[in-house]
Amino acid sequence: MYQHLQRLLSGLIFFAALPIFAHSDLGEVVQGQIVIRIKTGRKAHALTRLHQRLGSRVLQHFAEPPGLELIKLQHNMSIEAAIKAYQADPSVYYAEPNYIYHASAIPNDPKFSDQWGLHNTGTPSGVADADVNAPEAWDITKGDNSVVLGIIDTGVEYTHRDLVDNMWQNPGEIPDNGIDDDNNGYIDDIYGVNVLNDTGNPMDDNGHGTHVAGIIGARCDNGIGVCGVNQATTMVACKFLDANGSGDTVGAINCLNYFADLSKRQDKPVKVVATNNSWGGGTFSQALHDAIQMHQKAGILFIAAAGNEASNNDGFQSYPSSTRLTNIIAVAAHDNNDTLAAFSNYGLHTVHVAAPGRNVYSTFLGNTYRSLSGTSMATPFVTGLAGLIKAQNPNADWMTVKNLILSSGMPAPSADKTISGRRVRAADANGRGALTCANQPLFKVTRPVSSNVIMSAGDTVEFEAISVNCGAPAGQVTAHVNGQDQFELADNGQGVDQIAGDGIFTSAWVPAAGGHYVVAFDSGDSITVDVLDTPSWQKYTGIQGVNTYYRDASGGTELKVGDETLATITVDFPIHFADDANGFNTLYVTSNGSLSFTEKAVIWRNGLLPAQEFTSLIAPFWDDLTAIGGSGGGIRYAVLGASPNRELVVEWHDMTHFASTAPMTFEVVFFESKSDILFNYKTVTTTDSAYSNGASATIGIQSTKALFEQFSFNTPSVQDGTTILWSTHPPTPPAPPVIEPDPTPTPDPAPDPTPAPDPTPSPTPDPTPAPTPDPAPTPEPAPAPTPEPAPEPAPAL
Repeated sequence: MYQHLQRLLSGLIFFAALPIFAHSDLGEVVQGQIVIRIKTGRKAHALTRLHQRLGSRVLQHFAEPPGLELIKLQHNMSIEAAIKAYQADPSVYYAEPNYIYHASAIPNDPKFSDQWGLHNTGTPSGVADADVNAPEAWDITKGDNSVVLGIIDTGVEYTHRDLVDNMWQNPGEIPDNGIDDDNNGYIDDIYGVNVLNDTGNPMDDNGHGTHVAGIIGARCDNGIGVCGVNQATTMVACKFLDANGSGDTVGAINCLNYFADLSKRQDKPVKVVATNNSWGGGTFSQALHDAIQMHQKAGILFIAAAGNEASNNDGFQSYPSSTRLTNIIAVAAHDNNDTLAAFSNYGLHTVHVAAPGRNVYSTFLGNTYRSLSGTSMATPFVTGLAGLIKAQNPNADWMTVKNLILSSGMPAPSADKTISGRRVRAADANGRGALTCANQPLFKVTRPVSSNVIMSAGDTVEFEAISVNCGAPAGQVTAHVNGQDQFELADNGQGVDQIAGDGIFTSAWVPAAGGHYVVAFDSGDSITVDVLDTPSWQKYTGIQGVNTYYRDASGGTELKVGDETLATITVDFPIHFADDANGFNTLYVTSNGSLSFTEKAVIWRNGLLPAQEFTSLIAPFWDDLTAIGGSGGGIRYAVLGASPNRELVVEWHDMTHFASTAPMTFEVVFFESKSDILFNYKTVTTTDSAYSNGASATIGIQSTKALFEQFSFNTPSVQDGTTILWSTHPPTPPAPPVIEPDPTPTPDPAPDPTPAPDPTPSPTPDPTPAPTPDPAPTPEPAPAPTPEPAPEPAPAL
């Protein structure tokens, strides 16, 4: 996967130094560890017997979230097996890997040493005023040292001459006395903590966190260096990323708990306004979600980098910024020309705003300065703006601060792929700017993520919309169904709505019956919902055999695919998937060895069926596959035969696993005259056993989330020449004959030396001779790839 490759490249040195971290189908994880959470009301000792049976032990108990534990596994136990074992215990809420996160930075040309993000004059290059308007904001407030901002990163060089005056000094600690004076578990945590070694010394040994700190709050008017968004503020450092910019879920949670504890401690509490999180990687973590949710309850914003993979987070989510919690602000990066930075992730439904993030000049290690790029650099502009808002209005809560940031920005092409459509602005004329906001309404439907929803009858669609004006909710949100019926979205903190009064309105809508619906809003936003008659759909059952006829699709249509790619195939005869009466003429195929009739979704990480991301899923070899490995791989399709017995053949040929170079070829066959589906495997046995024969793949068919059959999951279950014939009406084996007892006993006959043949023959493939090719229909073309810009130094996350 291209996206993961960029993340991995930034950590190659780290992997060489510490092989405990590894990349697998789980993502990048700490080997030999998992994170579990025990259900509320259950005691930790309830798992003692399970720990003993598995040979595992508890490394850490967390105070928050309650019941969370870090588990050390026995050396010969896989993470997958441990997760399965713990999830099967009724005392366990969830079990998951300890994911790895990265923040890696590459310096850019220092000629961009002027701080265009604060004040862009357009010279020597760029677009004038494509900035946050810091000088205009400083006429209102320069910040305040009573405003506390947390930096979760590689640490901070707290002795830097441009940072030292704005660094926190713990009022509950006596420096250098070797005593934990404030009883928080850390000795002499004067400037923050280092959770990697459980000390009170968050000194930066990478530079990333120091660069972030300078953007937030480098001291101004001191005759040296640079200026931060806040001339005065208080910054607290928590180091969970190491010298190579890598850390894990447990470290991130420990940092979040440190800041939450500061805010709620009885003696000399420290009210943290927001934390800056210029890091990411891995997949969704429920444990990290729960820790961020604790910050939501504590009134702390979580401001996060959207990611540097140049991808759409609506489809390929980037964590933690894509976590669905309302105290999160996800930040894209724009450049000095007021365009979205080439590396920046974006998302009309998942990324909130854009901020300066390319060639940003700030503080660095050794009392020096450096220019870096990345959404890592954009994020502290937003964190710094949160600090200015709090300095101007000390009574503003986190909801007001967030809504001001989103609604008060400047509409710009650099942000037209974000929720707000705006790049952040501190102050401005005409009512714009967070400190000068007046009558700046913002309305955006954020869920569903897709404007076209296909669903099963009886399922629920969750609608979500942000409706604010400057810092406050903007009133009632009504959805109109087919121009007749309507329903209300609520901001009351009940049901699916997370928090009352945060300006995010939600509703769980269940269509009354099958059919086509258009759900429209007064803003002009609309969502189409097609409700399928899935109650009549049937479950598939697979029968394995040995292939004697592999279809030849080489004369068909080649689709343009690479990595994490989705393409559309349209045929002129209906495919009666799951016995659907009308059938489907369109299907969506992905480079990851799966296809669907209902969802346009590219999910690289395979999972157990039912897959919650899909209604329908056909998975001949769902895995992290790619066509960019140099093997000449791709996807093609062909229509073979003549009506009414045509076949649609979709073939993944010479595809490789992301972590391998061994090519694999397999196909799916659909039939015009019946709902059967055939999986054929041509070459799936390779020299790389970790990804061969389905060892890291999901194989099966999901008609709906309630009707599915999983043939295998991460198990080497198929060979070269294997077929699996899937049918909604599998043959029923004959009933055994009923033998009436003979009242007259007879002696046993002499044994027959010739054994009787097996009455149940092995399944054989359809003996129909090879059909003659039929002209392939004109496909719906896959979107042409956007040419990539000339490479530039890898940005920081």
